[in-house]
Amino acid sequence: MKNNQKTHVKICKDRDNFKFTIPLRLIRALNAKTNDYIKIIFTDFGCETVIKIPNKSKSRKYLQIKLNIPFELIDTINPKDGDLLNLEIELIENLRSNNLLNKGYLDILSAIPLTIENKNILIETLEEDVLKIWYFNKTKPKPLIIKRFIKIDRNLGEFFGLMQAESGKKGNKFSFTSILLSEIKQFRDYLSHFKTNKSWRYTLHYSSKINDIKDEINRLKDYLNLENNKIFLAKNKCIKHTAYVIDVTSVVLKTIMIHLLKTLRSYIADTEELTDELNRFAIGFIIKDLIGDGTVIINNSNKGLQVNISEPDLDTQRDIINILKKFNIDSYSQGIKIQLSTDFKSCLWLFENGAFKGHNYNRSKLLYYILHNYYFTCLYQRLNLIKRSIPIKDFETLSNLSYKSAAKYLSDNSKRGFISIDSVRPTLYSLSKNGEKYIQLIEEAKKEYCELSLNHPYWKQPRYFSPYSCLI
Repeated sequence: MKNNQKTHVKICKDRDNFKFTIPLRLIRALNAKTNDYIKIIFTDFGCETVIKIPNKSKSRKYLQIKLNIPFELIDTINPKDGDLLNLEIELIENLRSNNLLNKGYLDILSAIPLTIENKNILIETLEEDVLKIWYFNKTKPKPLIIKRFIKIDRNLGEFFGLMQAESGKKGNKFSFTSILLSEIKQFRDYLSHFKTNKSWRYTLHYSSKINDIKDEINRLKDYLNLENNKIFLAKNKCIKHTAYVIDVTSVVLKTIMIHLLKTLRSYIADTEELTDELNRFAIGFIIKDLIGDGTVIINNSNKGLQVNISEPDLDTQRDIINILKKFNIDSYSQGIKIQLSTDFKSCLWLFENGAFKGHNYNRSKLLYYILHNYYFTCLYQRLNLIKRSIPIKDFETLSNLSYKSAAKYLSDNSKRGFISIDSVRPTLYSLSKNGEKYIQLIEEAKKEYCELSLNHPYWKQPRYFSPYSCLI
Protein backbone atom coordinates (compact mmCIF):
# COMPACT_ATOMS: atom_id res chain seq x y z
CA MET A 1 0.00 0.00 0.00
CA LYS A 2 1.50 3.34 -1.06
CA ASN A 3 1.72 6.01 1.63
CA ASN A 4 1.33 8.83 -0.91
CA GLN A 5 -0.93 9.45 -3.90
CA LYS A 6 -0.82 12.01 -6.73
CA THR A 7 -3.72 13.63 -8.50
CA HIS A 8 -5.04 16.85 -9.99
CA VAL A 9 -8.26 18.59 -8.99
CA LYS A 10 -10.35 21.44 -10.31
CA ILE A 11 -10.72 24.71 -8.41
CA CYS A 12 -14.21 26.09 -7.89
CA LYS A 13 -14.80 29.60 -6.62
CA ASP A 14 -17.52 29.98 -4.00
CA ARG A 15 -17.91 33.64 -3.01
CA ASP A 16 -14.55 34.59 -1.49
CA ASN A 17 -13.33 31.00 -1.15
CA PHE A 18 -11.57 28.72 -3.60
CA LYS A 19 -12.62 25.11 -3.09
CA PHE A 20 -11.50 21.70 -4.32
CA THR A 21 -12.53 18.11 -3.61
CA ILE A 22 -10.23 15.24 -2.67
CA PRO A 23 -11.19 12.13 -4.69
CA LEU A 24 -12.46 9.35 -2.44
CA ARG A 25 -10.41 6.75 -4.35
CA LEU A 26 -7.20 8.40 -3.07
CA ILE A 27 -8.37 8.21 0.53
CA ARG A 28 -9.12 4.51 0.05
CA ALA A 29 -5.78 3.94 -1.69
CA LEU A 30 -4.04 5.37 1.38
CA ASN A 31 -6.15 3.13 3.62
CA ALA A 32 -6.98 6.26 5.61
CA LYS A 33 -9.79 6.21 8.13
CA THR A 34 -11.91 8.74 9.99
CA ASN A 35 -9.77 10.95 12.30
CA ASP A 36 -6.56 10.05 10.45
CA TYR A 37 -4.43 12.94 9.22
CA ILE A 38 -3.39 13.54 5.64
CA LYS A 39 -0.97 16.07 4.24
CA ILE A 40 -1.93 17.85 1.04
CA ILE A 41 1.08 19.10 -0.91
CA PHE A 42 0.53 21.67 -3.67
CA THR A 43 3.36 20.31 -5.82
CA ASP A 44 3.63 23.24 -8.24
CA PHE A 45 3.95 25.80 -5.45
CA GLY A 46 6.07 24.12 -2.76
CA CYS A 47 3.50 24.59 0.00
CA GLU A 48 1.30 22.28 2.03
CA THR A 49 -1.49 21.93 4.53
CA VAL A 50 -2.84 19.18 6.76
CA ILE A 51 -6.39 18.01 7.40
CA LYS A 52 -8.10 15.52 9.64
CA ILE A 53 -10.41 13.11 7.81
CA PRO A 54 -13.96 13.97 8.94
CA ASN A 55 -16.89 11.71 9.64
CA LYS A 56 -19.17 10.91 6.72
CA SER A 57 -22.20 13.14 6.56
CA LYS A 58 -25.46 11.29 7.31
CA SER A 59 -27.04 12.87 4.25
CA ARG A 60 -24.43 11.30 1.91
CA LYS A 61 -23.88 7.74 0.83
CA TYR A 62 -20.10 8.20 0.61
CA LEU A 63 -17.54 10.37 2.35
CA GLN A 64 -16.86 13.70 0.65
CA ILE A 65 -13.85 15.87 1.50
CA LYS A 66 -14.36 19.35 0.13
CA LEU A 67 -11.75 21.91 1.19
CA ASN A 68 -10.97 25.59 0.93
CA ILE A 69 -7.51 26.61 -0.18
CA PRO A 70 -6.05 27.99 3.08
CA PHE A 71 -6.15 31.77 3.24
CA GLU A 72 -2.42 32.01 4.00
CA LEU A 73 -1.63 30.14 0.75
CA ILE A 74 -3.82 32.27 -1.54
CA ASP A 75 -1.03 34.67 -2.50
CA THR A 76 1.35 31.78 -3.22
CA ILE A 77 -1.08 29.70 -5.32
CA ASN A 78 -3.01 32.62 -6.88
CA PRO A 79 -6.01 30.37 -7.69
CA LYS A 80 -8.60 31.04 -10.37
CA ASP A 81 -11.98 29.46 -10.97
CA GLY A 82 -11.58 26.40 -13.20
CA ASP A 83 -7.78 26.03 -12.74
CA LEU A 84 -6.30 22.59 -12.13
CA LEU A 85 -4.23 21.93 -9.02
CA ASN A 86 -1.57 19.21 -8.93
CA LEU A 87 -1.60 17.56 -5.52
CA GLU A 88 0.31 14.92 -3.64
CA ILE A 89 -1.48 13.39 -0.68
CA GLU A 90 0.26 11.57 2.18
CA LEU A 91 -1.05 9.69 5.18
CA ILE A 92 0.70 10.97 8.32
CA GLU A 93 1.44 8.85 11.35
CA ASN A 94 0.76 10.93 14.45
CA LEU A 95 3.98 10.21 16.37
CA ARG A 96 4.21 9.98 20.15
CA SER A 97 6.82 8.90 22.70
CA ASN A 98 6.68 8.13 26.42
CA ASN A 99 10.44 8.33 26.99
CA LEU A 100 11.51 11.69 28.43
CA LEU A 101 15.21 10.79 28.33
CA ASN A 102 17.04 9.03 25.55
CA LYS A 103 20.77 8.25 25.96
CA GLY A 104 21.69 11.60 27.51
CA TYR A 105 19.23 13.60 25.40
CA LEU A 106 15.85 15.15 26.15
CA ASP A 107 13.12 13.84 23.81
CA ILE A 108 10.82 16.77 22.99
CA LEU A 109 8.30 14.35 21.49
CA SER A 110 7.45 13.06 24.97
CA ALA A 111 6.20 16.51 26.00
CA ILE A 112 3.68 17.05 23.21
CA PRO A 113 0.06 16.36 24.19
CA LEU A 114 -2.65 15.01 21.91
CA THR A 115 -4.61 18.24 22.26
CA ILE A 116 -3.96 21.79 23.39
CA GLU A 117 -6.95 23.84 24.53
CA ASN A 118 -9.20 21.12 23.08
CA LYS A 119 -7.59 21.48 19.66
CA ASN A 120 -5.88 18.57 17.94
CA ILE A 121 -2.11 18.27 17.69
CA LEU A 122 -0.45 16.32 14.87
CA ILE A 123 3.26 15.48 14.74
CA GLU A 124 5.28 14.37 11.75
CA THR A 125 9.00 13.81 11.26
CA LEU A 126 10.75 15.99 8.70
CA GLU A 127 14.18 14.54 9.37
CA GLU A 128 15.49 12.07 11.92
CA ASP A 129 15.92 14.86 14.48
CA VAL A 130 13.31 17.46 13.43
CA LEU A 131 9.58 17.51 14.21
CA LYS A 132 6.80 19.41 12.49
CA ILE A 133 3.90 20.03 14.84
CA TRP A 134 0.54 20.98 13.38
CA TYR A 135 -1.82 22.88 15.66
CA PHE A 136 -5.41 22.97 14.39
CA ASN A 137 -6.67 26.41 15.32
CA LYS A 138 -10.26 26.46 14.07
CA THR A 139 -9.88 25.24 10.48
CA LYS A 140 -6.34 26.54 9.83
CA PRO A 141 -3.45 24.32 10.88
CA LYS A 142 -0.41 26.23 12.15
CA PRO A 143 2.90 24.34 12.00
CA LEU A 144 5.76 24.62 14.50
CA ILE A 145 9.20 23.29 13.58
CA ILE A 146 11.32 22.08 16.51
CA LYS A 147 14.33 19.85 17.08
CA ARG A 148 13.42 16.55 18.69
CA PHE A 149 16.52 15.68 20.76
CA ILE A 150 18.33 18.21 22.98
CA LYS A 151 21.51 17.33 24.87
CA ILE A 152 21.06 17.26 28.64
CA ASP A 153 23.78 19.37 30.29
CA ARG A 154 24.25 22.39 32.51
CA ASN A 155 23.35 24.80 29.69
CA LEU A 156 19.94 23.15 29.30
CA GLY A 157 19.49 23.30 33.09
CA GLU A 158 20.30 27.01 33.09
CA PHE A 159 17.75 27.58 30.31
CA PHE A 160 14.99 25.90 32.31
CA GLY A 161 16.17 27.60 35.52
CA LEU A 162 15.75 30.98 33.86
CA MET A 163 12.41 29.85 32.51
CA GLN A 164 11.29 28.72 35.98
CA ALA A 165 12.13 32.12 37.42
CA GLU A 166 11.15 34.60 34.74
CA SER A 167 9.01 33.00 32.03
CA GLY A 168 5.30 33.67 31.71
CA LYS A 169 3.17 30.60 32.53
CA LYS A 170 -0.19 31.86 31.23
CA GLY A 171 -1.63 33.13 27.95
CA ASN A 172 -0.66 32.10 24.43
CA LYS A 173 2.87 33.55 24.46
CA PHE A 174 6.16 31.92 25.35
CA SER A 175 7.90 34.82 27.06
CA PHE A 176 10.87 35.73 29.23
CA THR A 177 11.43 38.88 31.31
CA SER A 178 14.57 40.14 33.03
CA ILE A 179 16.31 43.34 34.09
CA LEU A 180 19.61 41.71 33.05
CA LEU A 181 20.49 41.83 29.37
CA SER A 182 22.96 38.99 29.88
CA GLU A 183 20.12 36.68 30.92
CA ILE A 184 17.89 37.84 28.05
CA LYS A 185 20.69 37.04 25.61
CA GLN A 186 21.42 33.64 27.16
CA PHE A 187 17.76 32.63 27.10
CA ARG A 188 17.23 33.80 23.53
CA ASP A 189 20.43 32.27 22.21
CA TYR A 190 19.86 28.92 23.85
CA LEU A 191 16.40 28.57 22.31
CA SER A 192 18.20 28.42 18.95
CA HIS A 193 19.28 24.89 20.00
CA PHE A 194 15.63 23.90 19.59
CA LYS A 195 15.74 25.15 15.97
CA THR A 196 12.20 26.48 15.99
CA ASN A 197 10.72 28.43 13.09
CA LYS A 198 9.46 31.16 15.42
CA SER A 199 10.98 34.61 15.87
CA TRP A 200 11.18 36.80 18.98
CA ARG A 201 9.35 40.03 19.67
CA TYR A 202 11.30 42.53 21.82
CA THR A 203 9.69 44.91 24.32
CA LEU A 204 11.39 47.42 26.60
CA HIS A 205 9.52 48.31 29.81
CA TYR A 206 10.72 51.54 31.37
CA SER A 207 9.83 53.87 34.21
CA SER A 208 7.56 56.82 33.44
CA LYS A 209 10.19 58.99 35.16
CA ILE A 210 12.57 58.42 32.22
CA ASN A 211 12.08 61.13 29.63
CA ASP A 212 14.54 59.96 26.96
CA ILE A 213 14.59 56.22 26.31
CA LYS A 214 16.85 56.32 23.25
CA ASP A 215 19.97 55.27 25.15
CA GLU A 216 18.19 52.22 26.58
CA ILE A 217 16.90 51.25 23.13
CA ASN A 218 20.39 51.54 21.63
CA ARG A 219 21.86 49.54 24.51
CA LEU A 220 19.34 46.76 23.93
CA LYS A 221 19.96 46.74 20.18
CA ASP A 222 23.74 46.74 20.54
CA TYR A 223 23.83 44.02 23.19
CA LEU A 224 21.49 41.67 21.32
CA ASN A 225 22.55 42.69 17.80
CA LEU A 226 19.06 43.90 16.83
CA GLU A 227 19.95 46.37 14.13
CA ASN A 228 16.95 45.47 11.96
CA ASN A 229 14.46 44.56 14.68
CA LYS A 230 11.64 46.74 15.89
CA ILE A 231 11.66 47.46 19.63
CA PHE A 232 8.26 47.86 21.26
CA LEU A 233 8.03 50.27 24.21
CA ALA A 234 5.92 50.06 27.37
CA LYS A 235 5.95 52.88 29.91
CA ASN A 236 5.21 51.80 33.48
CA LYS A 237 5.02 54.10 36.48
CA CYS A 238 5.32 51.16 38.93
CA ILE A 239 8.77 49.86 37.94
CA LYS A 240 12.12 51.16 39.21
CA HIS A 241 14.44 49.38 36.77
CA THR A 242 14.24 48.99 33.02
CA ALA A 243 13.02 45.49 32.16
CA TYR A 244 13.35 43.59 28.92
CA VAL A 245 10.74 41.18 27.57
CA ILE A 246 11.13 38.75 24.69
CA ASP A 247 8.19 36.66 23.55
CA VAL A 248 6.97 34.31 20.83
CA THR A 249 3.27 34.05 20.06
CA SER A 250 2.87 30.28 20.02
CA VAL A 251 0.58 28.42 22.39
CA VAL A 252 2.14 25.15 21.18
CA LEU A 253 5.72 26.19 22.00
CA LYS A 254 4.62 27.58 25.38
CA THR A 255 2.72 24.39 26.26
CA ILE A 256 5.61 22.12 25.26
CA MET A 257 8.18 24.14 27.20
CA ILE A 258 6.09 24.36 30.37
CA HIS A 259 5.40 20.64 30.24
CA LEU A 260 9.12 19.92 29.79
CA LEU A 261 9.98 22.24 32.68
CA LYS A 262 7.55 20.59 35.10
CA THR A 263 8.35 17.04 34.00
CA LEU A 264 12.13 17.45 34.15
CA ARG A 265 12.02 19.32 37.46
CA SER A 266 9.88 16.64 39.11
CA TYR A 267 11.90 13.80 37.57
CA ILE A 268 15.17 15.17 38.97
CA ALA A 269 13.59 15.94 42.35
CA ASP A 270 12.26 12.39 42.71
CA THR A 271 15.28 10.49 41.32
CA GLU A 272 17.54 9.17 44.07
CA GLU A 273 20.77 8.93 42.05
CA LEU A 274 21.29 11.34 39.18
CA THR A 275 23.45 10.59 36.16
CA ASP A 276 26.34 12.98 35.52
CA GLU A 277 24.40 14.87 32.85
CA LEU A 278 21.29 15.21 35.06
CA ASN A 279 23.50 16.34 37.95
CA ARG A 280 24.97 19.10 35.76
CA PHE A 281 21.44 19.98 34.59
CA ALA A 282 20.29 20.28 38.23
CA ILE A 283 23.20 22.58 39.13
CA GLY A 284 22.41 24.87 36.19
CA PHE A 285 18.70 24.86 37.05
CA ILE A 286 19.23 25.91 40.69
CA ILE A 287 21.87 28.55 39.86
CA LYS A 288 19.70 30.30 37.26
CA ASP A 289 16.51 30.01 39.31
CA LEU A 290 18.45 31.82 42.03
CA ILE A 291 19.52 34.66 39.73
CA GLY A 292 15.91 35.20 38.69
CA ASP A 293 13.97 34.62 41.91
CA GLY A 294 16.71 34.54 44.55
CA THR A 295 17.61 37.17 47.13
CA VAL A 296 20.67 37.58 49.37
CA ILE A 297 20.32 39.39 52.71
CA ILE A 298 23.07 40.05 55.24
CA ASN A 299 21.29 40.12 58.58
CA ASN A 300 21.97 43.29 60.56
CA SER A 301 21.17 41.80 63.94
CA ASN A 302 23.21 38.60 63.98
CA LYS A 303 25.66 39.18 61.10
CA GLY A 304 24.27 36.09 59.40
CA LEU A 305 23.40 35.46 55.76
CA GLN A 306 19.97 34.71 54.33
CA VAL A 307 19.43 33.28 50.86
CA ASN A 308 15.89 32.66 49.67
CA ILE A 309 13.96 31.89 46.49
CA SER A 310 10.56 33.45 45.85
CA GLU A 311 8.22 30.70 44.65
CA PRO A 312 4.46 30.70 45.35
CA ASP A 313 3.70 27.32 43.71
CA LEU A 314 3.71 24.48 46.26
CA ASP A 315 4.65 21.73 43.79
CA THR A 316 7.59 23.79 42.58
CA GLN A 317 8.65 24.48 46.16
CA ARG A 318 8.67 20.74 46.87
CA ASP A 319 10.76 20.00 43.76
CA ILE A 320 13.32 22.73 44.43
CA ILE A 321 13.73 21.66 48.08
CA ASN A 322 14.33 18.06 46.96
CA ILE A 323 16.82 19.12 44.28
CA LEU A 324 18.75 21.21 46.81
CA LYS A 325 18.98 18.13 49.07
CA LYS A 326 20.96 16.36 46.36
CA PHE A 327 23.73 18.92 46.91
CA ASN A 328 23.48 18.63 50.72
CA ILE A 329 21.77 22.01 51.00
CA ASP A 330 18.98 22.03 53.55
CA SER A 331 16.02 24.29 52.84
CA TYR A 332 12.43 24.80 53.91
CA SER A 333 9.39 26.66 52.64
CA GLN A 334 8.06 29.70 54.44
CA GLY A 335 4.98 31.14 52.77
CA ILE A 336 5.91 32.02 49.19
CA LYS A 337 9.65 31.70 49.87
CA ILE A 338 12.16 28.88 50.12
CA GLN A 339 14.82 29.57 52.75
CA LEU A 340 18.22 27.99 52.00
CA SER A 341 20.75 26.90 54.58
CA THR A 342 23.80 29.18 54.60
CA ASP A 343 26.17 26.96 56.52
CA PHE A 344 29.79 26.60 55.41
CA LYS A 345 29.21 23.85 52.83
CA SER A 346 26.11 25.51 51.35
CA CYS A 347 27.82 28.90 50.90
CA LEU A 348 30.89 27.24 49.40
CA TRP A 349 28.68 25.31 46.93
CA LEU A 350 26.81 28.47 45.96
CA PHE A 351 30.02 30.41 45.34
CA GLU A 352 31.83 27.58 43.54
CA ASN A 353 28.91 26.98 41.16
CA GLY A 354 28.46 30.65 40.26
CA ALA A 355 25.31 31.54 42.18
CA PHE A 356 24.12 35.11 41.42
CA LYS A 357 26.88 35.72 38.86
CA GLY A 358 25.55 38.47 36.64
CA HIS A 359 23.39 39.90 39.42
CA ASN A 360 26.16 42.05 40.87
CA TYR A 361 24.28 43.23 43.95
CA ASN A 362 23.39 39.76 45.24
CA ARG A 363 26.73 38.27 44.15
CA SER A 364 28.62 41.01 46.01
CA LYS A 365 26.73 40.29 49.22
CA LEU A 366 27.47 36.57 48.99
CA LEU A 367 31.17 37.27 48.41
CA TYR A 368 31.25 39.86 51.19
CA TYR A 369 29.82 37.40 53.67
CA ILE A 370 32.30 34.65 52.71
CA LEU A 371 35.28 37.00 52.92
CA HIS A 372 34.23 38.36 56.32
CA ASN A 373 32.92 35.21 57.97
CA TYR A 374 35.18 33.98 60.77
CA TYR A 375 35.14 30.30 59.81
CA PHE A 376 35.90 30.97 56.11
CA THR A 377 38.70 33.40 56.90
CA CYS A 378 40.22 31.33 59.70
CA LEU A 379 40.32 28.18 57.54
CA TYR A 380 41.89 30.11 54.66
CA GLN A 381 44.56 31.69 56.84
CA ARG A 382 45.47 28.46 58.62
CA LEU A 383 45.55 26.33 55.48
CA ASN A 384 47.91 28.90 54.01
CA LEU A 385 50.33 28.15 56.86
CA ILE A 386 50.80 24.62 55.54
CA LYS A 387 53.20 25.21 52.64
CA ARG A 388 54.70 21.73 52.95
CA SER A 389 54.40 18.67 55.17
CA ILE A 390 54.68 19.88 58.75
CA PRO A 391 54.40 18.32 62.22
CA ILE A 392 51.93 19.48 64.87
CA LYS A 393 54.66 21.42 66.69
CA ASP A 394 55.39 23.64 63.67
CA PHE A 395 51.68 24.27 63.08
CA GLU A 396 51.33 25.17 66.77
CA THR A 397 53.99 27.85 66.40
CA LEU A 398 52.68 29.25 63.10
CA SER A 399 49.03 29.38 64.18
CA ASN A 400 49.55 30.66 67.75
CA LEU A 401 47.46 27.77 69.07
CA SER A 402 48.22 25.49 71.96
CA TYR A 403 49.68 22.12 71.05
CA LYS A 404 46.41 20.38 71.95
CA SER A 405 44.31 22.86 69.91
CA ALA A 406 46.70 22.62 66.95
CA ALA A 407 46.51 18.81 67.00
CA LYS A 408 42.71 18.88 67.15
CA TYR A 409 42.46 21.46 64.34
CA LEU A 410 44.65 19.37 62.03
CA SER A 411 42.74 16.19 62.90
CA ASP A 412 39.30 17.80 62.42
CA ASN A 413 40.20 19.27 59.04
CA SER A 414 41.75 16.03 57.85
CA LYS A 415 38.32 14.47 58.48
CA ARG A 416 36.70 17.33 56.55
CA GLY A 417 39.06 16.62 53.66
CA PHE A 418 41.15 19.81 53.64
CA ILE A 419 44.30 18.27 55.15
CA SER A 420 46.10 15.01 54.39
CA ILE A 421 47.98 12.85 56.90
CA ASP A 422 51.24 11.35 55.64
CA SER A 423 50.73 7.61 55.16
CA VAL A 424 54.35 6.81 56.07
CA ARG A 425 54.87 9.39 58.81
CA PRO A 426 51.43 9.96 60.40
CA THR A 427 52.75 12.84 62.49
CA LEU A 428 53.15 14.98 59.34
CA TYR A 429 50.32 16.97 57.79
CA SER A 430 49.97 18.55 54.35
CA LEU A 431 47.31 20.20 52.20
CA SER A 432 44.95 17.83 50.40
CA LYS A 433 43.60 18.57 46.93
CA ASN A 434 40.44 19.91 48.55
CA GLY A 435 42.55 22.17 50.75
CA GLU A 436 44.42 23.55 47.73
CA LYS A 437 41.10 23.99 45.93
CA TYR A 438 39.64 25.90 48.90
CA ILE A 439 42.57 28.34 48.97
CA GLN A 440 42.18 28.88 45.23
CA LEU A 441 38.42 29.51 45.60
CA ILE A 442 38.96 32.14 48.29
CA GLU A 443 41.63 33.83 46.14
CA GLU A 444 39.11 33.94 43.28
CA ALA A 445 36.45 35.34 45.64
CA LYS A 446 38.80 38.13 46.76
CA LYS A 447 39.65 39.05 43.18
CA GLU A 448 36.04 38.95 42.02
CA TYR A 449 34.81 41.00 44.97
CA CYS A 450 37.40 43.71 44.38
CA GLU A 451 36.42 43.93 40.71
CA LEU A 452 32.73 44.19 41.59
CA SER A 453 33.43 46.88 44.19
CA LEU A 454 35.42 48.96 41.70
CA ASN A 455 33.01 48.59 38.79
CA HIS A 456 29.80 48.99 40.76
CA PRO A 457 30.21 51.90 43.19
CA TYR A 458 26.54 51.83 44.20
CA TRP A 459 27.16 48.61 46.13
CA LYS A 460 27.31 49.69 49.77
CA GLN A 461 29.24 47.47 52.13
CA PRO A 462 27.57 46.50 55.41
CA ARG A 463 29.16 48.11 58.44
CA TYR A 464 28.55 45.45 61.02
CA PHE A 465 31.32 42.89 60.43
CA SER A 466 34.31 43.22 62.70
CA PRO A 467 37.44 44.02 60.67
CA TYR A 468 39.74 41.47 62.33
CA SER A 469 38.18 38.60 60.31
CA CYS A 470 38.29 40.39 56.95
CA LEU A 471 40.28 38.89 54.05
CA ILE A 472 40.19 41.99 51.85
